Amino acid sequence: MKIQLTFFTLMAGHTHGSYNLVLKEVDGIRKLPIIVGTFEAQSIATEIEGISPQRPLTHDLMVAMLNGLEVELKEVLIYDLRNGVFFARLILSKAGLTYDIDARTSDAVAIAIRTKSPIFIEEHLMQEIGIDEKEFQSTSTNVKPANAIESNDYTQYTRAQLKSMLEQAVEAENYVKAALIRDELNKNK
Repeated sequence: MKIQLTFFTLMAGHTHGSYNLVLKEVDGIRKLPIIVGTFEAQSIATEIEGISPQRPLTHDLMVAMLNGLEVELKEVLIYDLRNGVFFARLILSKAGLTYDIDARTSDAVAIAIRTKSPIFIEEHLMQEIGIDEKEFQSTSTNVKPANAIESNDYTQYTRAQLKSMLEQAVEAENYVKAALIRDELNKNK
């Protein structure tokens, strides 16, 4: 049996360069934190925040390839956890045939978010490692959401400075920072 998940939040991790991607149960209260790297976090953040990079990111390229080849991502299935590492599959379909492709969970989720495809986890895994709402809130009190990592740092800048910083962040492909700056600009409209 499978449980459907959806994006909940992206939070700074406990170590430099890591983030916690948090998925939530669609018809329940449990959350699933997954540690992802900076690149994957930026890729997910750009899609969630609606930021268009100047050049396609790897996950954008993968989606363009799927579309160009007329292959549909039916679902992502998180099926195992070994030594702290999640394992996922992309379930693809083309012309009535189904393909089951092994993928890193962070990549699979980034692609699923872009294609608006469902994300599932095996029920036994969610029972073992899912965190209920109250427990999640108590364990995440020391972790700031990704959109709060640096937001206070940007309050001191003028709109012109923020716009310049936003352009530089996008050019450097630092989309997490770009989203934070954009949020600060939107506060001061």
